[in-house]
Amino acid sequence: MKRVLISWIGRADLKAAEKGAPHEAPGPVLRLLQVESFDEIHLLNDIGPEAKVQGESTPEQFRQWLVTQPKIAEAMIQLHNAPENLRNDYGKAFEFTRKMVREIIKKHDTDPARFAIALSSGYPAAQAAFIIVHQTLLGTDTEMFLTSRERGVERVELPFLLSVDVIPVIQQRLMESCDVKVSEGFSRIVGESYAIKRAKQIAQQVAPFDQTSVIVRGETGTGKELFAEAIHKASGRRGPFIAVNCAAIPDALLESELFGHVKGAFTDAKRDRDGKLAAADRGTLFLDEIGDMQPKLQAKLLRFLQEKTYCPVGADAEKKADVRIVAATHQDLERAIEQGQFRADLYYRLNAVSIELPPLRERGSDVKLLAEKFLEEFNERQKTHKSWSDEALAALLRYPWRGNVRELQNAVGRLAIFSRADRITLQDVDLWLGPPDARTDIP
Repeated sequence: MKRVLISWIGRADLKAAEKGAPHEAPGPVLRLLQVESFDEIHLLNDIGPEAKVQGESTPEQFRQWLVTQPKIAEAMIQLHNAPENLRNDYGKAFEFTRKMVREIIKKHDTDPARFAIALSSGYPAAQAAFIIVHQTLLGTDTEMFLTSRERGVERVELPFLLSVDVIPVIQQRLMESCDVKVSEGFSRIVGESYAIKRAKQIAQQVAPFDQTSVIVRGETGTGKELFAEAIHKASGRRGPFIAVNCAAIPDALLESELFGHVKGAFTDAKRDRDGKLAAADRGTLFLDEIGDMQPKLQAKLLRFLQEKTYCPVGADAEKKADVRIVAATHQDLERAIEQGQFRADLYYRLNAVSIELPPLRERGSDVKLLAEKFLEEFNERQKTHKSWSDEALAALLRYPWRGNVRELQNAVGRLAIFSRADRITLQDVDLWLGPPDARTDIP
């Protein structure tokens, strides 16, 4: 397995490279690399050319100099430059660190790696960002190193866990300020975790502003359509809620599906046909997986959002529709914009309000609440009397639930069907769901 080091660059590193790194002052990064070997080295930097002072190399010169050092020549060294100086802004330093670490992790989705963090280089905001990222993105098994002239290279073990010692206290305080009356439509959304309560609060606040577009973000199976429908029901709009999955309809048909067509517009257009926009008049159109929409349709949707008019395929005359758009995606639309795959102007029109839905693995005891709800619904449909043992319900917390709420719902149905007794036991969970680390069946 590859070893991958992530480190900020500091002034001491740049000075060491400029002076040729005398043995007694190699700088924090090189000091670590003289002791530990890595296959990849990712250097985060916010020191621009304009910030260079006398006696320092530039970050790029530092990178090139590292390659010449013993034990390092075979490693892949990559420099990641921040758009501005971040050392006095903890928030921006954290956002940049998190973004870069996510990209590095994603690169190794199919090429497993063991990650390490160097804490000595950089400045307090960068070090604080690394500690948070260590416990939230990388995992507590990630190695952390400190280096110094006096003590050399040391491995660091943090004496606390954010998830146990810090976050619960913060969440409890925030939840006390998030208790709002549940609007119609939101009662179906089950959960007491801070993240889901916060998402519900934002959705309820924006719902009455029925001309405001919304983007709901989250992994597959987190409940994006459920939120969109709840927003519609709480909006006061009298028209229907219409859902369209942009990824499930071929590109050639999606334009007609959304905007309709006139007779003769294409080979099989034997009559005029209204699209989903017309069907959703005075209501809400939910566009799931908006990130899969092709550029031509993005332009047409943008025009509708700007003018509230659209033109069916093959038609000359425009039509009007009073439709609220709620979009959803599991993709990184900001990156899609950078890559030219998604229009920035459409993004800004849709993203008037953004709601982030957490993955189920980050919702703690919500897993139990949802499992109880799904089993209750199963009993009502099937006229059964299934129930959970305490051990079985607790065991569900150990699973990663990569398919999120949808996967949990299917798992509860499977257990209800195949458990021989009315009470679902720990043995049933082990038998029908398997070990938590072996789950690969994502619905």
